[in-house]
Amino acid sequence: MVFLCRKGHPQVKRRLDLDGYLELRHVLVSLRGGSQGTVDAVLTETGRRREVALIVPHFLAALLIVACSDLVLTAPARIVKQLGEALEFKVMAPPLPVPGFTVRQVWHERYHDDPAHLWLRQEIFAAAAGLRPPSIKQRG
Repeated sequence: MVFLCRKGHPQVKRRLDLDGYLELRHVLVSLRGGSQGTVDAVLTETGRRREVALIVPHFLAALLIVACSDLVLTAPARIVKQLGEALEFKVMAPPLPVPGFTVRQVWHERYHDDPAHLWLRQEIFAAAAGLRPPSIKQRG
């Protein structure tokens, strides 16, 4: 996971500690519209909370919003690398440990033995197996 904001963000300097992180206004990506994410769960364990100013259903929307506002985002490094390279971001490690997540394939049981569906699932698995998490490099 990485923290990102637009280059030139007035509150984010070279380093970001937890207090500074909590003073910022955050974008939360929630596919189901919930108001709590992984970061919020970690913060709750420490008795802290952040201000979620906006909830969106997709990372692409979140990246575009962060690129042209003073909102910030904590997101998977792979998504930032793949979708955010054309945008001007300051990227750094978040000031708290944020666990990763698991991506799973799910399908209806009627397609379990369908040859075309089985082929597609195997192709997706093979493509995902070759992915490596990108290293976090400070950009800014």
